[in-house]
Amino acid sequence: MDRLARGETYDEDVIDPTSFVARLARAMGVGAAVTAVAMVAHMIGHGVVPSVVALAPAAGLVGAVAFAMSGRRWSFGILTLGVGVAQVGVHGLSSYLTGHAHLSLTMVLAHLIATLGSAAFLAYADRLWWRLWQWATRSIAALTAVAPRPEIRVTRFDTTGLVLPLGPRLAVVAPRGPPYVD
Repeated sequence: MDRLARGETYDEDVIDPTSFVARLARAMGVGAAVTAVAMVAHMIGHGVVPSVVALAPAAGLVGAVAFAMSGRRWSFGILTLGVGVAQVGVHGLSSYLTGHAHLSLTMVLAHLIATLGSAAFLAYADRLWWRLWQWATRSIAALTAVAPRPEIRVTRFDTTGLVLPLGPRLAVVAPRGPPYVD
């Protein structure tokens, strides 16, 4: 068991994999993958597949649940439960949208195999995600340590005495005093 699985914290040179951007990327991938696998299982079970536009909200909902869960590592049991609920939801949505209420032993087995296969793959991918994230952030930290950051100096430009002529006798900044008479 690696130290990330034990819940230890990260070094200061590693970006947190539970940051908003990391969680969003992870959730989008999981939402799309789980919905696609559920649709393939539905097709294998001799169901009718609705349009991709109709399935986009389902992928978004699965992604939102994955985002909520992505603040920590996922176990196989949690993944099996989550993917199973997604399989049932996508099956119900597909049956509703196509008007083809089909439930057979083939359909149940297809969704069950897809659930267990997806959960096993996602459990492996989750371990890989955390390791790759750690490697990538340490690499970035090492590269930025080698190349020092350039100093950027901004010189101030004094504009207090600047007079810009706009015509024969007009100026943007007029001198103080009595009016100019010609």
